[in-house]
Amino acid sequence: MEIETIQMPPLMTPDYTAVLLAGGRSVRMGRDKARLEWEGRPLWEFQALKLKRLNPLRLLISARFEQGLNEVGQAEYPDMEWLFDPPEDDLGPMGVILRVLKLVSMPVLVLAVDMPFMESAFLSELGAKAVTKRGFFFEGAHGVEPLCGVYHPSMLNMLEACVQTRRLSLQKLIREAAVHDLATISALDVNSAKFFENLNTLDSWAGSKAV
Repeated sequence: MEIETIQMPPLMTPDYTAVLLAGGRSVRMGRDKARLEWEGRPLWEFQALKLKRLNPLRLLISARFEQGLNEVGQAEYPDMEWLFDPPEDDLGPMGVILRVLKLVSMPVLVLAVDMPFMESAFLSELGAKAVTKRGFFFEGAHGVEPLCGVYHPSMLNMLEACVQTRRLSLQKLIREAAVHDLATISALDVNSAKFFENLNTLDSWAGSKAV
């Protein structure tokens, strides 16, 4: 008696755009952190390759044109798209996220360039949250983590209102979005908290390299 083989449909992954925030001015670091070396690569490239492994529908690198990161990046990684801050832009990450959401019209997974301990497996689980109809973020000991999370197009009107009134705190935006059921905030467990450690000063950089 033959056993019938049932063909299961492939697992579907949600469509989303991944964006690396690499255009910060690195005031506390004193030099462009996106260019600092991490495991033999410039930090922006090290982080961008994590996002590339997720196979997002689109992968954007947000930077300032004067950084010149694209001079090598465009040749080596033609599938990465570059989004440059407008001249004299002072809206910070919120301005970038607003521009990306308007550009792609789909959920956006955001990663800051200065989180080198973030792991691709954790990002993959985060990307899976893009299937929901709201943003998804974690909250740890330092509050909501706005620079590694999923922003949903349903948050677009709220983002535009915040930019227009120059209320540029992403943490406050996310908490307000959660109140209106436009975002989910999940408690960050102790084992995952290390992924969100960011490096903002040369001392923190030197300390992390010495470990």
